[in-house]
Amino acid sequence: PQPHPPRRSAPRPRAGNRLQHRIRHPHTHEDLHFDAAHAYARGLARTRAGEEARVAREMFAQLSRLEPANGRVWLDWARMESYINIDAARDVYQRGMAANPANVILKHACAVMEERRGSVDRAKHLFEQCIQVDPADGLAYQSYALLEDRLGNQAHAIDLFDRGVANDPRNAHLWNAYGVMEQRHERFESAEEKYLRAVEADPRHARSWQCLAIVAEKLGDQAEAEAYFKRALAIDRGPSAAPIFNAYALMQFRSGRIDQARELFAEGSRVDGSHSPLLHAYA
Repeated sequence: PQPHPPRRSAPRPRAGNRLQHRIRHPHTHEDLHFDAAHAYARGLARTRAGEEARVAREMFAQLSRLEPANGRVWLDWARMESYINIDAARDVYQRGMAANPANVILKHACAVMEERRGSVDRAKHLFEQCIQVDPADGLAYQSYALLEDRLGNQAHAIDLFDRGVANDPRNAHLWNAYGVMEQRHERFESAEEKYLRAVEADPRHARSWQCLAIVAEKLGDQAEAEAYFKRALAIDRGPSAAPIFNAYALMQFRSGRIDQARELFAEGSRVDGSHSPLLHAYA
């Protein structure tokens, strides 16, 4: 799965009379301030069934009436419903979006739910709405483009990525996702170009340095690939670097440098002893 670019935080609704807003605790019957009630409802929602879900639903309904512009309440409520009843989840999303027409986070979450449920046309429509509301929303372009790619609509996927990076050119995550798609279709020179734009936007984007290394090997430049892998590991040697160690070790193994491969596998297993691809390759 593609890493998602960080989204600009949606404006937090003004507190207004939030400290005066009180909701009755369903068990102790004490009065809870708005934020405490929201946190309690979120905790109940994790059960996604039974009495806890019923109480969470009642609390979310009260919270949404008190602060209809609070997108986080609608989002938490809809996500709970999505595990119970898809139509109920759609209804909550629709009500939340009606109360918050400029909230792209709600629209995007609803689009992702529809895509996962196979409602592709609904998902596309919602992604389009995200882009209309915020033409620089890199996450919407990325999600929409990758959906079109999975559907085999390559021309539209490329167009969406092109529009996305034109509107958000400093988004390293978006450039990286574009490169991954190009690499998957074996357009290695194009992928390399996108990864280079990613590290230009964010020189500490370790994943893009790793991707550059993999593409460099595909293009037959092993020395450059090794330099890119070293650059990636100079940025990240923590648990999230396990895929870098794994890819680097596999390249060394393919080149016949078995001892170097073993060392990289060993170090990768030390930083993350649960990374299955690395452990399987090392075995």
